[in-house]
Amino acid sequence: MKGSLTMDKSLSEIEQALEEGLELIQNHQLSQGVDKLTRLIRILPPESRFYELACAQLSVAYQQQGKLRKAIAALRRAARISPDNPHYRLNLAAMYRDLGDTQKALTEAKRAVRLDPTMVQARELLADLLLEQGILEAALREATQLLRLAPNNIRALDIMGTVYVYQGRTHQALRIIERLIRLCPTNPMYHFRRAVLLQQTGCIADAIRSYIQVIETEPDSELGEQAEEAIRNLDEHQIRQIMLLAATDPLFRAKLERDPIEASQERGYQLSPEGLAALTQIRFDAIPPALVEWHYRTYN
Repeated sequence: MKGSLTMDKSLSEIEQALEEGLELIQNHQLSQGVDKLTRLIRILPPESRFYELACAQLSVAYQQQGKLRKAIAALRRAARISPDNPHYRLNLAAMYRDLGDTQKALTEAKRAVRLDPTMVQARELLADLLLEQGILEAALREATQLLRLAPNNIRALDIMGTVYVYQGRTHQALRIIERLIRLCPTNPMYHFRRAVLLQQTGCIADAIRSYIQVIETEPDSELGEQAEEAIRNLDEHQIRQIMLLAATDPLFRAKLERDPIEASQERGYQLSPEGLAALTQIRFDAIPPALVEWHYRTYN
C-alpha cells in the first residue's frame, strides 16, 4: 500500500510537500506542519531520504510544541536510517536530559562525541551530564578535551572550576575563575565566586573588594544581597575578634583608642568601608570587664 501511494506522487510533489511542512514549522504553524509531515511520512518508504528528513523535521516541530516523547520517537526513526549522524545523537541526548532520563542522555551524548570528537556542543553536554552525575574525573577530562578544541570555552572552564571546588582544590579553582573573569569581566556571578574562594584562602581584603564589585554591578539582585550579607558577616566576625583582643591586650586597646583603623590593620584585620566606619564608633576604653571574663570562660 505504501509503495503504491508513493508511486502516485512524483518526486517534485514529495519535495513540495516537505518544503510546505518546513515552511509551516518555520512560521510557527506547528499543528499544520505536524499534520503535513505526518501524512508525508505515512506514504514514504523508510529507506527514502525524504522519510529521514521528514522525521527529523517532525521531531523539531514536536520539540517546539513541548512534546518531547513524540519528538524523541520521530528523531529515533531518522537515526535508524542514519545511525552515524552525530547531530541526531546530540539532539536525542538533550531531549532525554530535559525529560530527566540522565542515563539515556549520557549514552547518546557519548555516541555523539564518538561520532564527531570535534563537536563542541556534544562535548559540552557530555561534560555537563557527567558533572550532574558526580562523575568528577570524567567531567574534568571532557572539559580538558573541550578546551583543546576551544581554548576560551566558557562552559568548559566553568565545569573545570566547579570540579575543583567539589574536590577542595581551591587554589586551582581560583585560577580558573580569574580566567573566566578576564573573558567575562561584567559577569557578577564570577566575581561572587571569586570572592568566596578568596575568603576561603584567607584573602579577606580581596574578597571584600570582589563582594563590593558584585554589589555595584547587581545592587538590587539576590546575588547583590548575598554579597552584602557576606561582607556584613566578615565585618562582624572581625570586629568581635578585635574587641576580644582589646579586652585582653591593654597596648592594643590603647592603639585602638588613638587610631582604630591603623591599629586593626596593623594586626591584619581587613574591614569593609562600612566596617571601618563602625569600628571608629566603638569606645574601646569602655569595654566592660565582663567581656574579659566571657573570653576566658569560653576559650580557656
